[in-house]
Parts: sequence; C-alpha cells; structure tokens
Amino acid sequence: MSTREGFVIGRTGRHVSREKALDHVAGYTVVNDVTVRDYQRRTREFLSGKTFEATTPVGPVLVTPDELGGSEPDLEIRCDLRTPRIAET
Repeated sequence: MSTREGFVIGRTGRHVSREKALDHVAGYTVVNDVTVRDYQRRTREFLSGKTFEATTPVGPVLVTPDELGGSEPDLEIRCDLRTPRIAET
C-alpha cells in the first residue's frame, strides 16, 4: 500500500510555466497507489500492474488551495498501517 498526494486539476492548460502551475490546481486529496502485483509479475512491463480500473482509490475529501492559505502548500501524508511506518511523502 502506498499513499500519495493527489493534485486535482481544475483548469486546462498547455505549456504552463512553473510560476503559473498552481493556478490550475482545484485542490488536493489522498490517493492510494494500488498495484496488482500478481499481474505485474507476469510481464516485464512495470506499468501493467498499475493500470487496472478501480484500483486507485481517491479521496474522499478535496481540500481547496484557499483552505491552505492559497500558496504552495507544505503537505505531509503518512500511512501508518504497520510499525514501523511504511510510507511518508
């Protein structure tokens, strides 16, 4: 199990500069990066085990940039399912 920060894009864009990138973010959420390991081990292609439908739970909460002060947030996500901690991003 691997916990990730999810950036929800709320505006279209192309060739967006680094300075303007956060203007396109509608909010932030939690994403569980699930891999179907038995399928992934059948092939040499790593991505094949990560592209199954309904295997990446998202949410359930969307936090908008204004809730975090409107600037680039300093986010920390922890996944404490076991001891010692198995993931921290």
